[in-house]
Amino acid sequence: MEPKTRKAGKVEVDLSKVPGALETERGLASIAVNHPDEFVKVTAERRFAPSDIYDPMSKVIVETVLTQSARSSSCDIRVVYEKVRERLPETQFHQISDVYTLMPIPGVLPEYIEIVRSTSKRRGLMAVLAQANMDISNAEVSTAKLLSDISMQTDSLAHELTPPSPMDTKKLLMDAIHRYETGDDETERIRT
Repeated sequence: MEPKTRKAGKVEVDLSKVPGALETERGLASIAVNHPDEFVKVTAERRFAPSDIYDPMSKVIVETVLTQSARSSSCDIRVVYEKVRERLPETQFHQISDVYTLMPIPGVLPEYIEIVRSTSKRRGLMAVLAQANMDISNAEVSTAKLLSDISMQTDSLAHELTPPSPMDTKKLLMDAIHRYETGDDETERIRT
């Protein structure tokens, strides 16, 4: 059995306290507003989509920061508050202020992104299973169609969890040209 605490230097870290999904989403929003440049960089590298965020306010805050950063505009608390209120009119200033003061360390951003992404896919899987449960009781849906739909939807979720790595198209093209010129692609070439 693993210990519930681990010493990191002089600080003792409680390993049993893993942030929940909503805490993590609020943490992402806090990092976004306090460190927008770092947030944009890491989310672009990891191809993180704000659509994975469930909490409406955190989602709107993250989208606002990404939009403001794309325009090279300010992510000041007043600006973010006004932009969030345009989409969520019931939002109070203290709620946005709480997100600013939450401010987790930007170094945890990759881990937070993975927690949010994984939780989002679990929610998606729950929706697929709920739909499958309703379809099972429907005599008009064939078993083959039911299995096919479940398979396609779960494959889609699995693909979103582990998206393909980006390809170096320049290198691929250069390799293809080299194979074409040398005849390594097992076709006969007649030089003209």
